Amino acid sequence: MTADREIINGNSDTSLGVDVDISRRDFIGGVAVAPLILSSCAETPRPNPVDPWTGYAGIGDYAAANGNTAGVVQAAHRIRDFQYPESVSNLPYVDDVYDLVVVGGGFSGIAAAYDFMHNGEGRCLVLENHPVFGGEAKQNEFNVDGVHLTAPQGSNDFRTLDPSDGLPYELWKELGLPTQFGYRSPDGAPRDVKFAHDNYEPMFWSDEKYSVGYFFQNGGATHPTMVKDIWADRLQRAPWPEDTKRDLLNWRFGKASSAAIEAEARELDSMSYEQFLTDRLGLKADVARYADPILAAGSYGLGSDAVSAYAARLLGMPGVSPVADKGSSDSQTVHSFPGGNTAILRRMVKAILPNSIAGGTSPEDIVWNEIQFGELDKPTNKVRIRLGSTVFHVSHEGDPESAEHVIISYAKSGKLSRLRAKAVVMANGAWVNRHILADAGERQKKALAEFRHAPMLVVNVALNNWRFLAKAGVSAAHWFDNSLGFFCNIRAPMLVDGSAPEFNPNKPTVLTLYIAFPSPGQPPEIQGALARTKMFNTSFVDYERAVRAKLQHMFGQFGFDSKRDIAAIILNRWGHAYVSPQPGFFFGANGEGGAGDILREGYGRIYFGHSELTGRQNWHAAVREGNRAARQARGVA
Repeated sequence: MTADREIINGNSDTSLGVDVDISRRDFIGGVAVAPLILSSCAETPRPNPVDPWTGYAGIGDYAAANGNTAGVVQAAHRIRDFQYPESVSNLPYVDDVYDLVVVGGGFSGIAAAYDFMHNGEGRCLVLENHPVFGGEAKQNEFNVDGVHLTAPQGSNDFRTLDPSDGLPYELWKELGLPTQFGYRSPDGAPRDVKFAHDNYEPMFWSDEKYSVGYFFQNGGATHPTMVKDIWADRLQRAPWPEDTKRDLLNWRFGKASSAAIEAEARELDSMSYEQFLTDRLGLKADVARYADPILAAGSYGLGSDAVSAYAARLLGMPGVSPVADKGSSDSQTVHSFPGGNTAILRRMVKAILPNSIAGGTSPEDIVWNEIQFGELDKPTNKVRIRLGSTVFHVSHEGDPESAEHVIISYAKSGKLSRLRAKAVVMANGAWVNRHILADAGERQKKALAEFRHAPMLVVNVALNNWRFLAKAGVSAAHWFDNSLGFFCNIRAPMLVDGSAPEFNPNKPTVLTLYIAFPSPGQPPEIQGALARTKMFNTSFVDYERAVRAKLQHMFGQFGFDSKRDIAAIILNRWGHAYVSPQPGFFFGANGEGGAGDILREGYGRIYFGHSELTGRQNWHAAVREGNRAARQARGVA
């Protein structure tokens, strides 16, 4: 690659540091590593890099499990493309009959296994297609100049719980997770710079809580103009037309009309959020375009024209919610462990399999100690977790209404096998289940078809320093050029048993970007597929180049140097990160009920437990749905 192969905003690959990082990715500890051909999921993490598409993935237990890796995507696409055998009758059986098999090892699947561990009889097996359990609750790890840095791959924050939260509160108490949290104060940064505890809150409208810079491209300037806290003076410094500013202010600060607040949920679910803003509130479409990336990155993957107005209310979006002045949640109670919600899930796994994570149950041990992969799938375990196992066929052994067993067929390490279970919890997503459930009835098939999903790209950038942010006086940034995402920030490090990396502008930290791919104006039913195509058809180096160029373009004026200041970049591609609830998703049409309600009924000995059933995915919803499905399964098992 020559220095002039790619020029973005006047920056060559060489000036951005792309070529340097390519060299570093191909040599790990001084040993040349050849890129691997796309392959099936590994049993345990492998050294990086995995391949040119997956890219560098950091260090530690999650170094072969950054989002949907090439192996995971290939295995999933074999299901989509009908490349697994249609008939499984000749496949060998492995193991004895399980009392419960759980398909999926994210929050919902682990919650189902946790219920079985405490309340079930017999044996349970969790089948997970990724190299590490957790779903989107995983982390990236870096070592920069001797500093160990951790950042979420996806599932990110949690709020303080109370008894009204029910099961999540009870689970938190049972696990002995901490209830008080401290954060490292910045040393050497301007006193007026305020930092969030997580990566979600500053996406919204929290200028009074965090130091957010808004970047505008004006008149072809070499560097964009940064305006801090644009809402504080009611958009007076924002370079938008006056009528656009008026409508944005009415949307953001104007009290929602009584019709908006009092509207029945079913009525809101009958229209898109854009329709509500334009038709009911009389606002310009510019407002919907401003809301699109917030709605997409914050919870749903797609924008205002594709998502139900009722879904927007659940997120606390302005106009449909009486709490729009608080954004997504109350920042005083929002927290994030170093790796996001990874720590919560690891503690659940530790409670199921005490030897699965080295050490004890202190927060320090749970957050930092290594996974003991050899402990997960021991035959003597009441609950076994089998990684790298892609389920491609599930059906009852006979008529679903009278069958005594369910047959589950899966691929692991290039081998196809099957096993029997007295009951099954499908703790994976509808995008897979509509392909692998061979005996689902028309009612279930119709409900599964109602689920739309959109991707998310989470990019963690390890920085050698963040002096440029301190100089700019911000901890987060928004931009409006529709180039690559719309937001990035750094977090205040949580103190884990009193310890956290030094938080100083001269020291390393992680900058995180949550990148959605909404495409307003395209048919809503295909927007998710268009977004996945865009995300998956872009190589690691092309994303690396775009990320470096974006940061250089915004922050170069404050002394940022992409080649000097970026230590590493990890991509986490989530092909079906969010359910995107379209109008009618929650309550259905013609009184038939919502898709989630239909699937919660289950059929035969198969039950569904996934946060997508609620129409808004978070760890609360995930553990509730997984627990409910496990209880249903225990009733028949």
